[in-house]
Amino acid sequence: MLEEVRCKKCNKLLGKLSGVAEIKCPRCGTCNMFFNSKKEDQ
Repeated sequence: MLEEVRCKKCNKLLGKLSGVAEIKCPRCGTCNMFFNSKKEDQ
């Protein structure tokens, strides 16, 4: 399942993802790391 991820500094929506990602915010330049450890029920 995709989860919305937002910048931890300015709260800009950075995207929707499932898994692990490192995204640099285009607005404020903060590097954000996301770890989605939720497992989907199949």
